[in-house]
Amino acid sequence: MVIGGPAVSSIGYSFTDWNGISPPNFIGLDNWQRMLTDDVFWSTMRNNAVYLVVLVIVPTALGLLGAFLLTRVRRGSTVFRAIYFIPFLLISVVVAQIWRNLLSPETGIASALDAIGITWLNDVYFLGSQELALPTVIGVHVWSFIGFSMVFFFAAIKTVDPALVEAARLDGVGVWGNSGTSSSRASDRCSSSRSASR
Repeated sequence: MVIGGPAVSSIGYSFTDWNGISPPNFIGLDNWQRMLTDDVFWSTMRNNAVYLVVLVIVPTALGLLGAFLLTRVRRGSTVFRAIYFIPFLLISVVVAQIWRNLLSPETGIASALDAIGITWLNDVYFLGSQELALPTVIGVHVWSFIGFSMVFFFAAIKTVDPALVEAARLDGVGVWGNSGTSSSRASDRCSSSRSASR
């Protein structure tokens, strides 16, 4: 009811002219027609589509790669896992403030580079540019979610029977081929776990 009720109400109000105070006035499809002919709406939809596709594919791929690389680490893997997972644990407000400070031309990376004579980032506003704002936001969110994907895949890879890995090695399968087999099985386990949790 918390989500469904307001969603249904919003659809109903979309057929009206309503300022939130006075009684709504039914106007049919006028709002929908204006929305579908608005360039800003379609630009927003494109940005959301790009954001969704990248945020689904990139953190998953990088997380899988990171999980494989961690399986090759003999010492300190727990430390690396903790370091990679920390960004996911941070609340959105903290992440936003961290990157706001890092990307600020006055106090961030650009300022630090300028202090040592590197000026090519001066006057570059990552969050204030139409060309850079979307890639910057996507990059921050990818950074936040890589750790979760990596830890998830790492745990799944560890459940693969070592006998299967050893059998593949004896059959002449190389490191990357072996990792592909393990990753495939890990992906299957991850998919099964997600389906079971729904």
